[in-house]
Amino acid sequence: MPAVVLSAPARLRERLAPLGDRRILMSGLTTVLTFAALYTTCTYIALVVEPATGGDAGLLAVLLWVSGVAGVLGNIAAGHLTDRKGARPVVLAGLAGVGVVQAILLLPVSMTVAVVWAIGSGISWLVVVGQQHRIVSLAPQNAPVVLGLNGSALYLGSAVGSAVGGLALSIGGAGAVVATAVGLAALAAAFTVATFRRPAPALLAATA
Repeated sequence: MPAVVLSAPARLRERLAPLGDRRILMSGLTTVLTFAALYTTCTYIALVVEPATGGDAGLLAVLLWVSGVAGVLGNIAAGHLTDRKGARPVVLAGLAGVGVVQAILLLPVSMTVAVVWAIGSGISWLVVVGQQHRIVSLAPQNAPVVLGLNGSALYLGSAVGSAVGGLALSIGGAGAVVATAVGLAALAAAFTVATFRRPAPALLAATA
């Protein structure tokens, strides 16, 4: 790995400057919507897969472990794919995958369905890594700041997803939680297609 030195702007005004860039805000909203879709389901996954696990905490732990391993592998693949293909196709492929993986849980939930969900959840890392590349490409001189902004968008999306999922659960049960997650994933994909039209420029400043 080449040595990379990133300097953060010292003044508050300089730190907040990326918020005035529409492209950065649109990128952040993609992250918010993506993690809202993911955490609508993930927060309540014990209830969603209960027909398969029978409420067994050990089986649930195994599913979450499989999901974690899939996430590690997805993260590795995402880095290679983003280097080769660029951020846009990787992000869009990841968003399509997020929607499909959530939609799998609309089927009658058996252990097979639950395992497919756990393995497939690793595809969300395509979005995570692609989004990091995208937002840094937009402001390489403020890379630490915009990465922090993207991280904040991630946590905001997680909180929104948990809240929306809880509301869906109270209204329609586990099925409504999954249906809401699928809807949010579709919204995230449509929003990203509309706002991420061209590949971001290469990270010349970071790799020189």
